[in-house]
Amino acid sequence: MSEWQQRLRGKLGAAMDTPEMLVPLASSRLVEEAQSVRLAEQHLRRATQAAEIVRQDWVQESDRPGLYLVSSNGKTLYAVDTNERTCQCADHQHRHALCKHLQAADVVEAWLRQEAAEQVELCAA
Repeated sequence: MSEWQQRLRGKLGAAMDTPEMLVPLASSRLVEEAQSVRLAEQHLRRATQAAEIVRQDWVQESDRPGLYLVSSNGKTLYAVDTNERTCQCADHQHRHALCKHLQAADVVEAWLRQEAAEQVELCAA
């Protein structure tokens, strides 16, 4: 018996002797992995959509630092607060997900910070 099998036997005890006892354990692990894959796919989809939002120039700065108006279709605007990590869209409100609007605002904000830092360097030179 390998080392990992011994550790598993120590945790599962007699269940190791009856494979049918391990089916619920294996099934729950598969469900967890499927959920992880699904979440990763959703995150990738949102990141891709955020990139398109930035490319389309659908992120508008407001007068308040950290507050942006972001659209995903060029029409509907959502208030996004990068400081509070909030967005008015349903995805963020109901699922508490890192939505495409918040990701797009993060990208624009990072770009604006970098641009400001470069301006400071130019002035100092």
